[in-house]
Amino acid sequence: MIPSGDYAVIRGEMFRLDEGTDGVMIYSAHPPEWLSGWSPTAIGSGYRRIVSAAEVDHVVRVSYRGSYRGIRVEVEPEAGQKHLLLTREMRAGLDAGFSFLDREMVVKEVMRDDPDLTVEQHRRVVPFPSPIPPTSVEW
Repeated sequence: MIPSGDYAVIRGEMFRLDEGTDGVMIYSAHPPEWLSGWSPTAIGSGYRRIVSAAEVDHVVRVSYRGSYRGIRVEVEPEAGQKHLLLTREMRAGLDAGFSFLDREMVVKEVMRDDPDLTVEQHRRVVPFPSPIPPTSVEW
């Protein structure tokens, strides 16, 4: 299960996408040879590359939704064998052991193979993002 977020699709392959002040970046642990221009990330956990809208077939936003004991939830995959469940259904705090995150959201961490959890992946095409403009601070 891939993490939630935006992905650039290039030649049918999906790359994690993020916009920064340097430009719009794609990330890969093992970049393909057919796409040049990669540089190691600062933390050394893979490679990154600035990408233009012309190089990208389309951008998809991946998210997960499901249900847990009859309660509609948003699902965030976590490292390891767990998922983080989020919902605005306040009855989840009492009925299913969720904890209150704030006045509008409750959360719960469950094992991926919990029989009470059903999960569906959703993909939606979204526009190519704009780079974040650098900020200028005057003191």
